[in-house]
Amino acid sequence: MSREIAFNGRIGRLFRMSNRENTVKFALRVGSRDDYAIGSAHTLEHILVKRVQAIVKNDATVTGYTTHDMLILSITIFASNSHNRRIVLSDALSTFLEIGNGVEESEFLTARQQITQELTFDATDIRKTLTHTSVQSLWSRNSLGRPIDDLSSKIQFPEFRLFVNNIRNIKFSIVASDTYYDDFIEILTVSPNEVPVEILVDNPCVYEPVDLHYTRKELGSLIIKAWGVGIPKITANDILTVGVVTGIWNTRLQKLKELGSYVTVCFPRIHRGEHSINIIYSGDASLIEKLDTVVSDIQREAVSSEEFEVMKSVFTGLQQSTAVDELKTIFWSDIFEQDITASIERIVSNIHTWMNELNNKKPGTIVWSSS
Repeated sequence: MSREIAFNGRIGRLFRMSNRENTVKFALRVGSRDDYAIGSAHTLEHILVKRVQAIVKNDATVTGYTTHDMLILSITIFASNSHNRRIVLSDALSTFLEIGNGVEESEFLTARQQITQELTFDATDIRKTLTHTSVQSLWSRNSLGRPIDDLSSKIQFPEFRLFVNNIRNIKFSIVASDTYYDDFIEILTVSPNEVPVEILVDNPCVYEPVDLHYTRKELGSLIIKAWGVGIPKITANDILTVGVVTGIWNTRLQKLKELGSYVTVCFPRIHRGEHSINIIYSGDASLIEKLDTVVSDIQREAVSSEEFEVMKSVFTGLQQSTAVDELKTIFWSDIFEQDITASIERIVSNIHTWMNELNNKKPGTIVWSSS
């Protein structure tokens, strides 16, 4: 369920959250793909978290994160009675949307100082490097290959201020659990009827595998294959198909672990206009050829009746996942709440198509070496 909303002259969309936690999510449909300079959206996120936390004080805790597509603040409310909750929610939302009125250079400098520390910590986590940096670099258009932020970023305050000025009227979304959904109905101007389903998209990008080389002395020689298939046209069925195929592949890829491969993951990237199914697996030089053969065999394997049955639970998991809340804010759509049984019947014919597409892709290679 979703409704069009208005608040202080801004237009947005209100969604019910998929679970019943004491959290509200505010989202702006702007991400690193919209950066003027690397780190613009990420810097804005840090400033917004600090501003909103200052206004709600001890009545809530505020965290945030930035993706290629969205800037999201997650707010956990402590106030128990509805009157206090609504005051906190109203103040928080007002502060969140006031960013269009400008930023101070001191806020910018403080945010960049915090980000330098954050990125330094992240650089020590190889798992994050594997699942973020390497795969982001496989996208060739729409700035999806650009990192969310980087220690080498030379962003300056004048260009950041211009970035903020140009997103002052960007669309916003709110995702709230049942209790807070009702609170927002009271404090916002809300459309009287539920809004028809729509999917907001940008021009699609093109997936191209690339070779990436890193030097990590402590790792020795390690070859990591990263590849996938891009889905340029977005439909409701595609979003669900990606989740199902991902689940099937994750189960199948467990075979690689039996051979000694550690990184064997398949996961989707769902953006504002394109999807992809990405696969990563690893091994040393003596093992990688055998892993390639097993992966090729997995690709050609037809979807079994047992896997088909598993799809039903996959659909249920997708619809109950907190990740669905973020997808709602990206697409402004309630497609994730459609009937599970009907969805299975509509998309099952697509599964073989995606498997065949994967078989036609060549993986990019990521090499960690000590030299």
